[in-house]
Amino acid sequence: MAYFYFDFNTTAKQELTSCLASIVVQLYTQTPDLAAHFKRSHARCNHGQQRPSSDELKDLFFLVTQDLKETFIVLDALDECPKSGERELLLAV
Repeated sequence: MAYFYFDFNTTAKQELTSCLASIVVQLYTQTPDLAAHFKRSHARCNHGQQRPSSDELKDLFFLVTQDLKETFIVLDALDECPKSGERELLLAV
């Protein structure tokens, strides 16, 4: 299980990449066998100096969820996620 709260008062907590990054990290803690994939992603992001793209986060999300028997994602205050296309992208994932 992973959760994310879209906070109206914090712009960064309304972004697709913030949501995906949080969910991926939470699920990763349940699938430590994938450490090599995360290390490569971390290296591509200048060792933590840059954030991964939404495409890279989506790839990591699908990679992590493949190893889990069941996955539950809780998105609280989804209405705070901007309607500028990010919400649709998130729901597509």
